[in-house]
Amino acid sequence: MIIIEGLYALYDPRILELLDLKVFVDTDFDICLARRLNRDILHRGRELLLSIQQWDRFVRPNYEKHIKPTMAGADILIPRGLDNVVGINMLASHIQRQLALQSTQHIKDFLALAGEKENSGLPSTLIVLDQTPQVRGIQTILSNHLTSTHDFIFYFDRVASMLVNRALDELTCYTECIAYTPQGYEFNGIKLPFNDVCSVSIIRGGECFDKALRQTIPTIRQGKLLLQSDNRTGEPQLHTMNLPPCINPMPSGPEGKISENDLQALSRAKVLLVDAQISSGAAATMATAILLDHGVKEEDIIYIAYSASEIGLRRLSFAYPKIMIVVARVDSVVMRHHIDTIYYGT
Repeated sequence: MIIIEGLYALYDPRILELLDLKVFVDTDFDICLARRLNRDILHRGRELLLSIQQWDRFVRPNYEKHIKPTMAGADILIPRGLDNVVGINMLASHIQRQLALQSTQHIKDFLALAGEKENSGLPSTLIVLDQTPQVRGIQTILSNHLTSTHDFIFYFDRVASMLVNRALDELTCYTECIAYTPQGYEFNGIKLPFNDVCSVSIIRGGECFDKALRQTIPTIRQGKLLLQSDNRTGEPQLHTMNLPPCINPMPSGPEGKISENDLQALSRAKVLLVDAQISSGAAATMATAILLDHGVKEEDIIYIAYSASEIGLRRLSFAYPKIMIVVARVDSVVMRHHIDTIYYGT
């Protein structure tokens, strides 16, 4: 919900067309004058006569000329300002009903994602680790409720490193280079511009990949997203966002503008979006939408998770078909493994 507030909030017709609800809060002139005198005299050190003259000559005439006509564009008029408790409560109730309707519709639309493909196969952009004896053995240990916390962390870090390395194999930004051995021989190889790769972890499950990311790319720049589902609606909500510089560059050019180099880095940034699991797909689709809102290209996102449900994968790939998804296992039903709870021992 976006709130626009100010004297001229209802002045521009172009803005009015974008607003769902327009409110004009009106207050008696006597109260407005009393508030203004209190502010000018007590907090700004002005004289009483000067404040009254300013009110009579400029403030009130300009209000009548410019501000009061905007009342005609309002949907709701709240007289007496904060004293009108009944009007404010009615306004708050209306907003809450509209938000509830939007949440219901949002959940309905989300559940309908890939609805016509419920019985279809897994998305073509999905990569599942080869189920070698080693990988299956690690998954057996991680799934066993008798596994100790120490062993769980050790084996999860191993499979997390496998997932990160498998995701890096899908990057296309490697460049040709020549390396010289200690004996002076040439080796024609390739290198990955790690400065163009960053990661974003969905708190708290995604933080289980932090160690694997740092061991694989020591200089990787990391960001965090905290998403929590609303207990009443089940709709995911963004609580905290801290994106790395390659996604959200800080102004470094003249006059506080983003430099051309920063814009080029943003346009080619490859993002590893990590979480412990993809269950319903709600958090995954919202986290992806946040990255897209900040200029990341859909094809430059690789989503890494330990496990995923089939329905969650279909929903994510239906909404964002260009995203590459790398997981260690796929479950036919939605399962909550609570990996972060075991990993951190809480």
